[in-house]
Amino acid sequence: MKLVLKQKHIDLPKYTNSSLNKTILIGFLVRLFLLIIILFLAEYDIVKPYLFIDDINYEELARRYMSGADHIIDVRVFENIGASGYLTVFWPWVVCITAYIFRTIYAARFINVVLSTLCIGVVYNLTYGISLNKKTALLAAQLVAFMPYSVIACCFAIKDIFLMFGVFYIFNILVRFRNSISIKAREWFFAILLLWAIFNTRGAVLEFMLLVISLYILFYLYERKMYVQLIAFVLTMFIMIFIFSNYVINTFQQKVDDYFYYERVDTAISFLRVDSISQLWKLPLTYFFAMLQPIQIGIGYSADNSLWSNILSYLNISAYPIAIGNMLYFFIKKQNILFWLSSLMMFFSVITLSAAISRHYLFLLPLAYINFSLFKEKAEKSIGTVLMLGSLGMLIMNLFYSMF
Repeated sequence: MKLVLKQKHIDLPKYTNSSLNKTILIGFLVRLFLLIIILFLAEYDIVKPYLFIDDINYEELARRYMSGADHIIDVRVFENIGASGYLTVFWPWVVCITAYIFRTIYAARFINVVLSTLCIGVVYNLTYGISLNKKTALLAAQLVAFMPYSVIACCFAIKDIFLMFGVFYIFNILVRFRNSISIKAREWFFAILLLWAIFNTRGAVLEFMLLVISLYILFYLYERKMYVQLIAFVLTMFIMIFIFSNYVINTFQQKVDDYFYYERVDTAISFLRVDSISQLWKLPLTYFFAMLQPIQIGIGYSADNSLWSNILSYLNISAYPIAIGNMLYFFIKKQNILFWLSSLMMFFSVITLSAAISRHYLFLLPLAYINFSLFKEKAEKSIGTVLMLGSLGMLIMNLFYSMF
């Protein structure tokens, strides 16, 4: 498979596509309506308005910050309530500051709704930059707009929605960079700010993103035969690796230690967890099940999960065709092999490092929607039947698993 693909100079489409605009608008209204329903049910104590333990903790911090802060950025109160004790403090600050400004602990949920809606357009542009096909890009955008996880998760105060927006905005910048599309200074500046925020939101993600960025720069210099700059960049990378190698190793070891205490039954793919190099053969299966997240193996109510988490798990059965399409995409010629390899590498790494706990890599799920859309563009028309039959077979197996 040829790694170097030359692409012509293109300009990404502006938001003049009526179908895209409609998708973005409907996606926003659906999210906003669901958020109102969630908060309405919580107001009358019918259903607790939480998804994971994380959003409970964040909103408790917001409540305490609102009651104690004397001004918008009150570092003393932030430290006193324990928010500065987080290893990654960017999102706690967002939750606390927005709660103080809007006088509600639910403010971060509205921020997530907006970020999730923006992701629809970001994924559209990213997919178009890879495929140069508006139909393919629109399909990816529609999946981001209406798949259960994308719609439901953004109605809670979790940090994953910001991570999703930040990571895919930077992927979009990288694809435009490789396609020789002019990128404005403010876009570069915003991307740098996002990298800083990502670093202060979840450990190890920045390291993976810097590795991906380095790969794009290497390919960019090589494809344009800028060999002097290429050699200088490679030497710089080796020097940086030598200087920061201990820091990176310690960071990864800390993440492994942090997640070590999780029980192996914590996630549907825990039995496919990669614990050592000798278990790398599990990665294709781990990747397949990761595409189904968040979903529990076995149809049935889990008392360990919130009602909304259970609902999300049931509805995400709709991810069956996407998971199958992602696996089949392995065997189809890629339109942008660099994007596919770098995103696949990042997905594998995050899954392995997070001990296969699905909520730690859910921010990467739009990769599944993008790859599925690219697969659909290249696949034969009859593949739809294969996807439906395969999904039906998976559902039947899941039902049998639940019964026995």
